[in-house]
Amino acid sequence: LLDDISYAATGAGCEILKADFQDEVDSEFYAEKPIQIEVTGGYHQIARFVSRVSRLPRIVTLHNFEITLQGGDVPTSPGEKMLLMSITAKTYRSDTEE
Repeated sequence: LLDDISYAATGAGCEILKADFQDEVDSEFYAEKPIQIEVTGGYHQIARFVSRVSRLPRIVTLHNFEITLQGGDVPTSPGEKMLLMSITAKTYRSDTEE
């Protein structure tokens, strides 16, 4: 999963600064595995990253995002400033016994 998310970021022109796996959360029928991610890029690059994550072959949902301006006035392209997005990605697996 981390490789898929890294590939999505790279393909969108973003850079992942941090990806921390958090403790798995069990539910009655499934378990969710959250990953706290920090990614940098321009507005359109971050939008492409989110779009690429939505098209991954496994279910990944994005939660609790925060986007802030990073590094003052450093542009990523003409008219676009560098942003930092902090987001929690969650993936799921079945928790049923055969």
